[in-house]
Parts: sequence; structure tokens; C-alpha cells
Amino acid sequence: MARALRKCWQTAGIPAVQREGPLIHVDGRLLFAPGLGIDARWIAPAGEAQMALRWVSDACGSRMGSDVAGKGAS
Repeated sequence: MARALRKCWQTAGIPAVQREGPLIHVDGRLLFAPGLGIDARWIAPAGEAQMALRWVSDACGSRMGSDVAGKGAS
């Protein structure tokens, strides 16, 4: 999987520094990769609540922000 994920980052033109952060797995399946976002197979159907994850680096390290149903909550 590491090679396939690296290819996805390269194809998307995401620099190595933007790839730092956690890979989040649910039930053994990749849910989120920094710089790429949530795997499309996990996106909720229209009209249902959707959680969005994004990795935000700051001067003190890194932290995860989340948006629920389009409303920011970092």
C-alpha cells in the first residue's frame, strides 16, 4: 500500500512536506491521507452528515482539524 499511496501523492503533485501527518484507518481500510483527504468510498450520500478531516501543520507541531457538515470546528 505504501507504494500505491506514494504514487497517488506524486500524481496529485503533493510535496513530501504536505504528506506528513497520520494515515487514518477504519476496519483495516484507509480513510484519510494528509494532502489527499478522505477516500471517496467513505463519502456520505447527499443529504447525510459528513465529517471532513484535514491535517493542519503549525509552528508548535501538527494538529488535526475537522469540519462537520461544512461547519468549521478546528
